[in-house]
Amino acid sequence: MSLLLVPPHGDFTLSPAPTPGVEVLDPGRDFIQRALTPTALAEAASRLERSLSQVSEHGPFRLLQVRAAIQLGAEGCGAARWLRAVAAALPGLSALSSVRLAIDDIQLANGTTERSRDALAAAERMDAPYQPELEAAADRCRREETVRLRLEVDQQLPAILFLARALDGKPFELVGRFARAHREALSRIPALKTGRFVDGPQPLPLIVGAPGFPVEAPLHWREVDAEEVSGAAAWAGRVSWAELRAPERLANSGCRLALLPFAALGADVLGADGSSQPLAEVRQAIDTLRARGVRVLGEWWIGAPGVGAEALARSAEQLEQASPFDGVASFRHFLWPAARSTPRWGSVDVQLGEPDADRDLARTRPFSAPGTLSTPERLAQIDQLMGRMMKRAPLVPGRVAQAYVVQDAAPAPRGNRLQLDPDCAVVPLPLTLEGEPTPTTYALNLRTGTVAKLAPPLVAPVCALRSAALPGDVFGKLPEAHRAVLVKALVDKSILREVT
Repeated sequence: MSLLLVPPHGDFTLSPAPTPGVEVLDPGRDFIQRALTPTALAEAASRLERSLSQVSEHGPFRLLQVRAAIQLGAEGCGAARWLRAVAAALPGLSALSSVRLAIDDIQLANGTTERSRDALAAAERMDAPYQPELEAAADRCRREETVRLRLEVDQQLPAILFLARALDGKPFELVGRFARAHREALSRIPALKTGRFVDGPQPLPLIVGAPGFPVEAPLHWREVDAEEVSGAAAWAGRVSWAELRAPERLANSGCRLALLPFAALGADVLGADGSSQPLAEVRQAIDTLRARGVRVLGEWWIGAPGVGAEALARSAEQLEQASPFDGVASFRHFLWPAARSTPRWGSVDVQLGEPDADRDLARTRPFSAPGTLSTPERLAQIDQLMGRMMKRAPLVPGRVAQAYVVQDAAPAPRGNRLQLDPDCAVVPLPLTLEGEPTPTTYALNLRTGTVAKLAPPLVAPVCALRSAALPGDVFGKLPEAHRAVLVKALVDKSILREVT
């Protein structure tokens, strides 16, 4: 029996496909299971509150997120809301660590995972939130004859470097997408000198679901559209625009959910890869997939070469009026892959730069092209467009597989009663978000990201609306005109919703 170890911080809703003679150990999943219980979150919130002076100016907001996660991640909340709670909690859980966590990413307190020395320095500090699980995994690896470490994404680098050093010269194998793509640079890292790179793609992983929220039917996940899907009876994931030209073949391959990365919509659909297809043909192909039971989601990449604010505004109008997709699931920043050296994207000529020389694990490279958004413009556009798309349907809380395949419960029919939005938490803090030592209560909606300070007279009535009631029964002391203005504001901010 050999041991396949999946280091944190990859996708905790996935598991490697079962292989005879191979046992899977997943300390990242174990960490999520331990750290996201109500008791553990309450302890983490207390530690964070005591240590706010050591955290950045975002500390009060991180505390607000953790306490909101405690409220909304309670038993019986459902997978979609629990994943939002995880997304909210992880930044606060890791605020004092050298490895800062998001649900689908990490940020090093010092440096970047594109520099191996920075990732190694983070590993050597041994203060990652998942450190107890990592040390237990290292102890297990020392006792096993054959150990294989699966390195799929850069977010796993601090953990895998810690494990490699902890093995203290014991040979091990390295597999995974990131290990294959960066084999040459990784092989120069002293901590990995006893590692043997195993070539060849691995079978698509299974979406097993977050701890406590299993996926009912077996479903494989395809993270990138170049991955082979043969042998997967049913799968979900990213699909290339070339594959969309043969929708019947795509459906016959077992596809159950297709995620299509795009940059803009108009008479043509501009793919995130620079390809272009007439919108009418795209609609026809998607209709064919729907008829075969395939759900089709869009993934909007912002900042592509030559795609400016006007093109994005036209795309948003098209999506609002007659979207070809079943929904827009997520937004991503367009970044130029370091391995892509052709200075052209579709019909746009691109000026390519070189990564910094000390970034031995560079994943992207700088680029410029006429009409391309600057970084501040890109951030502003994402914020604006996310707000518009969320009015139609929720976005996924992060790029983890289960978030794409699970669906929120249908919204309750609108009526004349009010109720606290099910994704909104009402949280008292000992200070303001600006750091002033004044006890303040906030409403935070984990689905929309909306945060609002509640005036003291509003706290009790809003909390009372966990059960639906008529506006007059809750805000009856206000004149009717003032009450209508207040109710509209609370509904617009997704604090309350109107129900039957």
